[in-house]
Amino acid sequence: MQSSLIRFKRKSVIAPPPTELTPYFGAAPLVTSANKTAAFILALPQRGPTATRLNAGAAMDSATMQITMYYAYPVSYGQAVFTDITPVGGSYMQGGWDGAHGDAGNTLGPIVVNVTINSVVIPFYLYQTDYPNNGAMVWKVD
Repeated sequence: MQSSLIRFKRKSVIAPPPTELTPYFGAAPLVTSANKTAAFILALPQRGPTATRLNAGAAMDSATMQITMYYAYPVSYGQAVFTDITPVGGSYMQGGWDGAHGDAGNTLGPIVVNVTINSVVIPFYLYQTDYPNNGAMVWKVD
């Protein structure tokens, strides 16, 4: 009779990713690709309003030279469409948020940055307006 020995390996338990992550956004100094990090995203000055990519009125002001607008949220929420809904003078046109690659107009979409929240690494999309110095604007993010 052959004896069989069964060994069980204990797996480490990994906490599930947080489910209530609201977008990080706001106007900030124009940074190089090397500085588009998790710390940069977590330092963006505004949050919310919902735990999705949606935002019916993300107001930002980049009226100073070398200030641009950024918007970041978990990749699991899917890619966004930005529409200018500025109350006075808004174009109500979509687009203008492909600047995160550093080659405005040539590479479309956001970049992906890994952000650690509560010891869990979560891939985030980071969007940036194509150009700095846009002034006060309100964006609808779908």
